This record gives sequence, structure tokens and C-alpha cells, in this order.
Amino acid sequence: MKRERMGEVTVPSGTLTILDPGHIGMFENEDIAEVPAVMVGDLPRDRALPVWGVRVCEGQWAALWDHVVVELHDAPVVSSEEVGTAMVDFARLLLADESNPEKWIHSDCIDGKADFVFWGRDAADLAAAVGAPALEDGNFGWRDRAVHEIVERGTAAEELRAERGWKLATDFRPHSHHWAALEIARASETESATIDVGDLRVCLFFTTWGDGLFPVFVDRAADGIPVQVRIQLHTVDSAANMAAVND
Repeated sequence: MKRERMGEVTVPSGTLTILDPGHIGMFENEDIAEVPAVMVGDLPRDRALPVWGVRVCEGQWAALWDHVVVELHDAPVVSSEEVGTAMVDFARLLLADESNPEKWIHSDCIDGKADFVFWGRDAADLAAAVGAPALEDGNFGWRDRAVHEIVERGTAAEELRAERGWKLATDFRPHSHHWAALEIARASETESATIDVGDLRVCLFFTTWGDGLFPVFVDRAADGIPVQVRIQLHTVDSAANMAAVND
């Protein structure tokens, strides 16, 4: 099966965390330890670990990921051990060192800028009313503006939307680490991104299956050495959920 390079991750502590970064946003004002995550220890600390994806390649889900792996060693896999379940509620996963929560800025701006983007049935009407330009991705709004300007423009747009009863979706996007990774992933053929967070390198990717519960395995060589950490995205449950969404 053909592998596609999705990025890389560094694990200086030796422990990798696998989690939905949207959960960081949910818990950032509470106990970050409550964020649901799979933790895998005893990994190489001295180098960046490649992240690879393998697509289903056949059938109606051919373009979606079958699985994503963090490569540890180059050896044939002869056994697998399930080590946890990744809980996804925001259609994405983050691979990062266990120290990442101390450095990850999820909702605040790291450069003093933000975006306000909107799309949907009545988006063109709102754009015309508030003077918002069309963006390169087909949406409308403003990018790379000072936070105070984005708040002012976004608030006015939201108030007019409510007043007119227009149907559309809006998104306020402060320039955080989460935003930086999502910007790259949205434009990537692999729907993935690698960014530096302090002295760490982290990898974010979209599951392509949306939300769900995805089993995590450590695949081992004949001598017991761990070859890779595997997130199995194509499962009976994920296929059933996708079929239900598309019915």
C-alpha cells in the first residue's frame, strides 16, 4: 500500500499524546489533564518521527485514510497491541509530545492578528452589506487584520445576520497555534500540517471520517521492538457512520 508523508513529530519526553485539539479549547480554562488523550511512551527522543498516511484505495471510501502511523523503526510488523482509543469531536487529531499543553496556545493570538470568515446560502448578501471581500477559498470575510478590527467587523456582521435572518456560518479565527496548523492542513493535499510550538514539532491532521472513536495500536517487529504507532481510522464503525451521514 502506498504511503503518503503527512508530516513529523518530535517527542523529547519519550511520550507521544494523540488527541483532538478541539478538546484543548474546551478545557483550556479548566484542568488540561481532563483532555481525553491516548499516551504512548518509550518512543525515540533524539529525532523527528515521520508521520505517514495510507488511504483505503478502493470502494466508496477510497480517498479517505485507512490509517495514519508515526514511524519509529524500519522493520516488518508481526504483531499489534491496542493501547487506547482516540476520541474525536472536531474531525481532527493532533500528535504531540506530552509537554505540548504547556506551550500550545489554542485560542489567543500569537501575532496580534485574527480572521473573520463566513460562508453559506446568504453569505454573498452579507458580504455585500458589510463590504467583506471574497476570499481565495470561495468564502467571504477578512484575514490578517488586527484583533480589535476583526472583533469590530465580525460583531457588526453577526448583528446584521441576526437582524436579517440570513442563513450562513461564521468563524472567528485568532492567530493561535491551532489556527496556524488548520490553515496549512486546509490547503494540504494530505489535509495535514506540521508546525513548531516552542521547541516541539507537532502534527495535526483531519481524520477524513469526521468524528468518532478510533483505536490506537503499537505495531511491533519479531523481536518485540515497536515499529510504529498506528491510528486505525477505517473501521466498521467509522464506515457505518460515514454511510449514515451520506444517506
